[in-house]
Amino acid sequence: MSIITTFDHQCRALASATSPDENASRFLVGTLSPNQGNFIYLCEYKDDNNSLAKVSFKFPYGESWHLATTSKYPNLVSGVVGSNGKLNVSLFRLPRELENPIEDDYGLSESPVDKVFDLVTDNKNLTRLSLWHPDDGDQLMICNDGSIEFWDINQEKKAREFSLKRSLEQSIEESANQQKAIQVCDLKWSSLFNCSVVAATIGSKIYGFDTRIPDSSPASTCWLIEDQKCNRIRTIDFNPNSQYYLASGGDDCRANFWDLRKTSAPALHMQSHTHWIWSIRYNPFHDRLVLSAGSDARVSLMRAQSIASEPFGQMADYDEVSDEDGGNESDEISNDDDSEKLAGSKNEEATGGSKSSGSNDNINNSVSNNSDGDNSKKVGRKDSRSQQDQTPAQPNDEIINIYEEHDDSVYAAEWASDPWIFASLGFESRLLTCAICFGRTCISIHNNIIC
Repeated sequence: MSIITTFDHQCRALASATSPDENASRFLVGTLSPNQGNFIYLCEYKDDNNSLAKVSFKFPYGESWHLATTSKYPNLVSGVVGSNGKLNVSLFRLPRELENPIEDDYGLSESPVDKVFDLVTDNKNLTRLSLWHPDDGDQLMICNDGSIEFWDINQEKKAREFSLKRSLEQSIEESANQQKAIQVCDLKWSSLFNCSVVAATIGSKIYGFDTRIPDSSPASTCWLIEDQKCNRIRTIDFNPNSQYYLASGGDDCRANFWDLRKTSAPALHMQSHTHWIWSIRYNPFHDRLVLSAGSDARVSLMRAQSIASEPFGQMADYDEVSDEDGGNESDEISNDDDSEKLAGSKNEEATGGSKSSGSNDNINNSVSNNSDGDNSKKVGRKDSRSQQDQTPAQPNDEIINIYEEHDDSVYAAEWASDPWIFASLGFESRLLTCAICFGRTCISIHNNIIC
């Protein structure tokens, strides 16, 4: 299921937000109009009836280049805003009316979006992003003049600073005086390693920095990835469930997946774009699912199964366990059209077989009921050979679907708080919100049927 909504101005900033309604997903959109008044849109999507309601607020602080939210403070949003090449990083407070579900399009609200305080003002060498601490919603991270700054929003001041320039002096050949200004394209805060590791993209390289170590120490640069086939890496994302994997996208049009233990070449790469990739995002719960968006107006939904932390077929196992707890065998057989039919045994899921759980029960019963040794052995050998023939050499890594509903570059794609819903924002001011079928999750993921 999917739904498209459009806005009055060009857009580039998209962020997932927390909704007070458990059955709804929210997204924030910021407009990018240099000549006219800008707006902040809050969109609430409900997949049960495939509907989207939105409310808009006047935003007199300039063009929105990036927005970020935190679940700890649903009414706060950080943003990179500005115009004429001068950018500010500020913290804003959304109106209290958004603490309630949005039942219908409100249109333009008269409630203001208030500025709490400015972190940085009038800066031309500012990376266009701000990031909340993954665990502690009281900290914001920005990149300003080649330094990573950590801000305490409660005290409204900079808590500490980590200089990328000083850290890189030990890992590159050029002297500090000969270095050009460091231009960071993307920055990510790992939710693992006690949230102490930060990754930054500079040109064709991805640096990993341990911010617990002083930036003057060579040990502060903990790893380095150099992509020889990509002139510029524009987006990165850490695997939320595995400390060793990181995804990247850039000018080579490929989604690359890196193993931090062996960075000489990607552990996996997929190509579904024909131009630069601007956004790549792991699903926050099921890291086998990855979104990418690019300036070819495409959004790609990929399955990186071979490097996922979740064993193949585990999502179906969850359904099977819940069925066993809440019903009996006859209930499972009578509900063959539901997801428990798709669950089966773990062996069958690994093979991608289409037999129902009832069929497997019959096979198991025939084996256990045949007391004659010869018959049992024959059935057992036949079943074993059948499973061996069907078992693939390795799980499938593939592109599940490509969405081409946009007409211009797609600079942002984000997963919602619901792991089966995502949204993408095209520069032509079109928001595409999609839901992977919740009731047929196993089909959607394993057989590439997208509803």
